[in-house]
Amino acid sequence: MNTFSVLYRYECKKLFQKKMVWVCLILCIMATLMSCFADLIGDVYIDGERIDNNYHYMMTDITYMKELNGRAIDQTLLEKMVAAYRQIPDIPGRHYISSEEYQQIARPYSDIYNFVRLTTILQSSQIMYEWEPDEQEFYQMQKDFFEEDWSLLRLTEDEKQFWRNQRAKIETPMVYQECYTYSKLYSIFQGIGFFALLMQAICLAGVFSDEYSRRTDQLNLCTVNGRKGLYWAKLLAGISFAGGTSLLLAILSFISVMILYGKGNPSALLQFAFRFSAGALSCGQALLIADGLMIVTVILVAVFTMFLSELTHSNVATLSIVGSLLTLAMITNIPESLRVLSQLWLWLPFNILSVYHIFNAYTLPLFGMHLTAWQALPFIYLTVGVGLVLIGKKIYRGRQISGR
Repeated sequence: MNTFSVLYRYECKKLFQKKMVWVCLILCIMATLMSCFADLIGDVYIDGERIDNNYHYMMTDITYMKELNGRAIDQTLLEKMVAAYRQIPDIPGRHYISSEEYQQIARPYSDIYNFVRLTTILQSSQIMYEWEPDEQEFYQMQKDFFEEDWSLLRLTEDEKQFWRNQRAKIETPMVYQECYTYSKLYSIFQGIGFFALLMQAICLAGVFSDEYSRRTDQLNLCTVNGRKGLYWAKLLAGISFAGGTSLLLAILSFISVMILYGKGNPSALLQFAFRFSAGALSCGQALLIADGLMIVTVILVAVFTMFLSELTHSNVATLSIVGSLLTLAMITNIPESLRVLSQLWLWLPFNILSVYHIFNAYTLPLFGMHLTAWQALPFIYLTVGVGLVLIGKKIYRGRQISGR
């Protein structure tokens, strides 16, 4: 019988025999499901009056989005959108959404209106009352929107030119594609990533330190496989848990959102779901990239957690360190004016699991190329992970047996 496979299965069994692991896993699954359908609970109120329930209101919007599928965002569509919105009466003290004109005339064009509003410098009032639709001006304003964003991020001229070349791959006029399903998946992505990272901190903090607290480390180190095979078995069990749980949450969220909101359009341009996307990625490609990077990131954090477990010999210390880093990532922001520090901070494993951070305009110049976060980080994280594994192995094998 393969000794290593026995050790690996035993370590997996030890992990799943902990009640804490099952409680944490169930809570993360429940939180993931709740994030998928929380928007559909309750009613829609405008100016204090109930106008619909959230589910029907959302399904109506998605129906209107689907009716726009395949239409070019050209002069004709822009004129129709603006003409529809200009039929909304300006009633002092009331929100325009509550008007019958909005619900019947303008709302079918609401996603085009929001796309114009979010990807240009135009304000809502300007679109509704001042702007004279012009297709060429609209796409020029989109270019200006990205140029302004790149300047705020302190991109170099080479980086700006790289993104200009990426934008040039997008044909205009752009063809609208409904992609609310993917917008929803991106909106809950950061929360799911947080659940997955927190699970590793809680469940893997004792992988190595438990041997100290239970005082079985002396017995283990005296066995034939105690200094070699056991280390790799524990490590592989932890990595399997990290990869498996993060994949489970990704698949669960995907299936749940598809059931609730429909299959969406994976070929839709990512910019329709994430306005800061300057490239020609589709929504389907972006989701695969984001989920893949999440799995790699969660595995790295799992390795880091197990490394701390061996280094500190304490569950509490390990959990405190990883938990503090997660909290720090949530409450700390480094301004874009400090370009290098800001990019390094956003690219850390505890920060990267956000669609904005994965697909923003920061790049890593390398051999005349510009690597985006999702292109560079898997290799960086793999290198760091291998380094932690090798250092942890040296610490583990150098551990001395002492009396107590």
